[in-house]
Amino acid sequence: MAGKRQHYIPRFLQSGFLDDPDHKAKRTWLHRRNTPALLVATKDIGVSESFYSKIQGDGAKTLDDIITEIEVDILHEFSSFKNTREGEAVDSKVAARLTVHLVLRTAHLRSLLEQGAVKSFDAAMPIITDSDVIRRHINLDDSGGSAELKKMIDEALCTLNVEELPMPAPLLRRMLEFRVRENFENFFEEQNSTITQVLKDLFLPVREQIRDAHNKILEATKQTVWEDELSKLSWCVQEVVGAVLPDCVALARVAGKELSPLLLNGTKNIDLVVFPISHNRLLIGRADNFDSIDIKAINIASAICSDSFLFPVDTKMEVSFPNI
Repeated sequence: MAGKRQHYIPRFLQSGFLDDPDHKAKRTWLHRRNTPALLVATKDIGVSESFYSKIQGDGAKTLDDIITEIEVDILHEFSSFKNTREGEAVDSKVAARLTVHLVLRTAHLRSLLEQGAVKSFDAAMPIITDSDVIRRHINLDDSGGSAELKKMIDEALCTLNVEELPMPAPLLRRMLEFRVRENFENFFEEQNSTITQVLKDLFLPVREQIRDAHNKILEATKQTVWEDELSKLSWCVQEVVGAVLPDCVALARVAGKELSPLLLNGTKNIDLVVFPISHNRLLIGRADNFDSIDIKAINIASAICSDSFLFPVDTKMEVSFPNI
C-alpha cells in the first residue's frame, strides 16, 4: 500500500546520481535555486506528502498504488538500459514508455500548470478591474446603446411584476440605461472590491483542480499519443561523464529550436530526446543520426529547464542555475 510520503522522482531513478553508491544513506548533492548544494538522502528528494493520493481507510487502491504497479513492470527495462552497451539500439517502444511515464509524474509538470494559471489570473485582473476596459467591452457608449446592458436590464425586469412597475417597461429600460451610462464610474468603483474578491475566491480551487487534472492523466496506464510519437525515434544509450538530472527528468528538442522540458514541445517534430538515467549514461532518442551529445551543453540546458532543483553527483561539477 502507498504511504503518505510519495516520490514524484522515484528513488530508483535517483540512485544513478548517488554521491557514494555504497553509503547506506543513499545520498546525492541537491542543488536548489539560490541555495548552496547540500548532501541529502534520496528519501527526502523529489517527495511530497500525499502528492498523488491519500491513503484510503478501506484499503482501496490509490493512484500511488497504480503508479507503483506500473513501475514494477518497467523497472526491469530501466535496469537493462543502465547496463546496455554504448550505442546499442534499445527497444523504442519501451524507451518511449519509460520516458513518458517518468516525465508525466513529476511535480515539474504540475508546477508549470500552476504557474500558467497564476500568470493568466494576474494578467486578467488589471483588465477585469479596469472600468474603461469593461465600458468598452459592453459597448456602453455605442450610439445605438449597449446590447449587453439592454439584455441585463430586460432579464432583471422580467423578474418583476409588470403591474408594479412605476412606468411602462420600455421607458423604464431607457431610463435605467441612461442612469447606468452616466453613473457607470461610480457604480463600478463601489462594486470593484466585491468583484476582485469574487474573482479571488473563484481562483482558490485552481490548485486542487490542477492536481486532479494531473492525476487523471496519470491514471491512464498508457499515454498513447506521446508514446506513439516518441517510439518513432531511434533510441540508444550514450556514456558520458557527469550528467545531472533535472527535475523535469527529460529534455527534448523540436527541429531548429533549443532543448527544453519534454512536455513543452508537443508531440510533433521532436528530433531529439535526452533522458539522464545515471551520472554516466544518457538514454537518447533521435530522429536522425546526429553526432554524440555534448554533456556540458546538456547540463546547462538541464539547469535552465529545472523548475526548482537538479542534482549531480558532487559539488565540483560546473553546474548552476542561470539568473532567470
